[in-house]
This record gives sequence, structure tokens and C-alpha cells, in this order.
Amino acid sequence: MNRKGFSLFTAIMIMVIMASIGVAILSISSSAVEQKTQAFMRAQAELYAGVGMEYAVGELLRRGADNKGGLTPWYKPSELNITTDNFKIDVIINYADRNNPDAVDENSLYMLIDAIVTGEIEGMPIRYARRTVQLP
Repeated sequence: MNRKGFSLFTAIMIMVIMASIGVAILSISSSAVEQKTQAFMRAQAELYAGVGMEYAVGELLRRGADNKGGLTPWYKPSELNITTDNFKIDVIINYADRNNPDAVDENSLYMLIDAIVTGEIEGMPIRYARRTVQLP
């Protein structure tokens, strides 16, 4: 009779050990998937920040030029907002000639551009900020 009880105890212990190993493997694999997803989303946010900056410079050059090739004082955007499927891109532009907003010379092209990308994928918040100085 003792042998039957020992076999049952051994079988239960083996099942508990196997279940623990299974839970550990699932935990490790889900953690790895989450890390890869975060890395992918960060890389995508970095690309969107670059796109936001290029878009801002393009808008400034396109809308800030008059027919004679000069700059017009009436359009100097201070921010641009771009929305994609998963991200919101806020581009904030500060001009080097902020103390003289009516200046229409080459210095008005000096600008500090901040691109802030925010989003949330599957409950994971993502925020990435990038700053650059654009010179003429």
C-alpha cells in the first residue's frame, strides 16, 4: 500500500513541476514579445519624428516664399500637428529672430524644431522627442 501512495505523490509532483516549467516558459516568451514590440514601436516613433521635422521645414519653405523668391512676414507657423493611425506628432518651431517677428531676412530661417511623438499600442505608451536646429 505504501507504494501506491508514493506513486501518486510522485505523479502529482511531476505534474506540478511540469506546470511550473510551462508557466515560466510562457512568461519568458510573452516578455520577449513585449520587448520586441516596444523596440519596433520606438523605431517607428523615431522615424515619425524625422518625418515631422522634414514636413515642418517643407511647409516653412513652401508657405514662407513669395513669387519673387523672398520671404513673406505673414506666415511663420509656431507649431504643426500631424496624426497617423497610431501616433500623434507635434512639431514646435521656435525662431532665432523671435524678438523681432517682423524681420524678413536670412536670419528668419534659423529655427529650433522640436518633434514630440506620442502614441499607445496595446496598452503600451510611447513617447519620443527629437530636437534639431535648422540653418539657412
